[in-house]
Amino acid sequence: MIIMFEVFKHKQIWSYLLVIIGIIAFFSFAQFGPRTSVKVRHIPVAIVDEDQSLASEKIVDKLQNQGTKKNAAIHWVHVANVSKLKQGYADGRYFGAVILTKHFSKNLTSQTNWFKAQVMDQNLRTMAAQNNAFTTTDTYITQRNAANKLLAISPQKAEIKLELSQGNNMTAATLLTTALPKMATALNTMTSTKFIAIATKENVKLTPTQLTQLQNPIKSTMIVKNRVSTSSISGMAPLLTTILLWIGSMIGSLLIRIEHKKRDERSTMGGGMHATTITSQWITGLLFSATSAGSLYFFSHICYKVPIPHTSAYLLTATAIAFVFFLIQSAVINWLGIPGAPLMIMTVMLSTAVVTYPATMLSNFYRTWIYSWTPIRYAQNILINQLYLHGKGTMSTSILILGVYATCGLMLMYLSSKKTAKQI
Repeated sequence: MIIMFEVFKHKQIWSYLLVIIGIIAFFSFAQFGPRTSVKVRHIPVAIVDEDQSLASEKIVDKLQNQGTKKNAAIHWVHVANVSKLKQGYADGRYFGAVILTKHFSKNLTSQTNWFKAQVMDQNLRTMAAQNNAFTTTDTYITQRNAANKLLAISPQKAEIKLELSQGNNMTAATLLTTALPKMATALNTMTSTKFIAIATKENVKLTPTQLTQLQNPIKSTMIVKNRVSTSSISGMAPLLTTILLWIGSMIGSLLIRIEHKKRDERSTMGGGMHATTITSQWITGLLFSATSAGSLYFFSHICYKVPIPHTSAYLLTATAIAFVFFLIQSAVINWLGIPGAPLMIMTVMLSTAVVTYPATMLSNFYRTWIYSWTPIRYAQNILINQLYLHGKGTMSTSILILGVYATCGLMLMYLSSKKTAKQI
């Protein structure tokens, strides 16, 4: 029994416990932290006014004013016409849209006139019942003709179209599935409340059908754009692809570094590898990157039927992303050696929890210190464009930033050749 507990007398075993606590604390920070601090706020949604009427402009102004509030769920982005929405989705400028269709105001007016006619009709009937002689007066005849004219015109529902782009961000799309219809219901309620208040005040008797018409003056239709198929892992395919490419590149960078270090005389003595060895290192890395991309295509698409629209474009994109990751990770390994591997694991752990959310939903800390710099975010954006947005997005920012990462990684790899044995 004494021997069994002998180990607890050594301080090192207690330091191991502290290491475990530290690791769990870091992973909790990386995974629980972002998810528990997110708030549904300022999700960008386009607003398109096709009607261009006074009534529709008032609605647009009201929505935009609400969107400027600090914790508003939706930030409204004014878009001139519907034809521009497609490119806006592709560029990631917004995740959905509300479209006030043509004749929106006209159809609302037809309902207002129809309701006025109902009030006039019932008032005229009441007065006629109280005084039959009133039916022969000019006032009655004029009002009766006006009421009949309005009653002859069937009221039309005003229409708004609600769009959400699943491919841009599934989290945002799920939230907008509830938020946009809720907004449409609020518009309905705002309009119908006025009608019902007048009906109550004037003691207008309405049939159930007429009451339903008043309660729903605005028709809303939900349209899903850039739909994500059920076989696309609930929209997670770009993120999972990015993570697997990162892991594949990490393993590749470690193995290639080990093999090249064995064959570099200078490196075996504790210095940095020769420049020619580093050239061989990244050329080999390019082969490994192509292999990672091809393997991922085979297992995800051929084996598990994940839809990939354009095979050649996908393979080229995945290879390029894997190679960028390889250069970043090889730069770390060339300078720090195997101890640099935990940094790569930390990067992917920090990234996975934040890149699934729109930036506006993240806390300032996670948005500034993780979301803004992680290469996994920019790689995922490119893959989203490739897999869900049909390659129509403007990916110049993501491509430029990954290009900067790759260039810096390659430069640092060659600079590592200047290391001396003492520096290692």
